[in-house]
Amino acid sequence: MVILLAQNGIYLENAHGELLPKFFFNPELIADDDEFDTEDQGMKGYNLRSEPFYNRLKQVPIVGDVFASNTSDLPDISTPIFYANPDDPVTIKLLMPAEKPRATTFYIHEHASNSESENINSPVIGVDGAITIGDSYKKELIGGATAGTGQTGDYMYQSA
Repeated sequence: MVILLAQNGIYLENAHGELLPKFFFNPELIADDDEFDTEDQGMKGYNLRSEPFYNRLKQVPIVGDVFASNTSDLPDISTPIFYANPDDPVTIKLLMPAEKPRATTFYIHEHASNSESENINSPVIGVDGAITIGDSYKKELIGGATAGTGQTGDYMYQSA
């Protein structure tokens, strides 16, 4: 079983302990009369850790390889990585204890689960949505690790 605590609006530090900017945007793209939504400040993370995408992109300029865990010449990313053998049963308990009141989603690429983990007749979904403060979800991946394909490799998870 994997337990994930989802956060949105967290502040992250770089490798030197310096606080990263609260938000990333290009001020030139915002018109003078547009208001910036302060609810979107901060970053998302899991278990109080998250690797900013641009940190990896500076080290691996090929976007398709940014999240590959088999790149031995790069340090491990700080985002939690979970390992399972092909077809192992996988249960994920996702909790959102507090943070910004904006809802988020949770998605594991190429994996699905029943919308109600205790009911195999409930609809099959690929994304859990509208996750907000105080929510908890239990996902049992259909087919287990590697979605029953037996193909080993990296499967990215994300929130939006």
